[in-house]
Amino acid sequence: MTNEEWYDSKVAPVLMSLGELCQERGMSFSSFVEYAPGNYGETSCVKAEASIAFRMILWAAAAHGNLDSLVIAATKYAQKHGHGSMVLNMLKVPVTPDQP
Repeated sequence: MTNEEWYDSKVAPVLMSLGELCQERGMSFSSFVEYAPGNYGETSCVKAEASIAFRMILWAAAAHGNLDSLVIAATKYAQKHGHGSMVLNMLKVPVTPDQP
């Protein structure tokens, strides 16, 4: 059994149970594991109003070490919700959200 198979069968279900317990209390939950260099598992339960800090953790996990992917995720969020970021200002991302 590979580490990925072991994680998927033994760990991920337990983490999902913990995530569901947290959601019942109005909390977001995420876990991230590297079971081999460059191979990851993630289990997350995220409430709609999760903070930007929590979202950044999710974006970083999803980026798998790719900074461009992380910045693109932050840019997309900023375009929809606005931002106060010096770095995004340097990238010319509008401070106020897109207007319909």
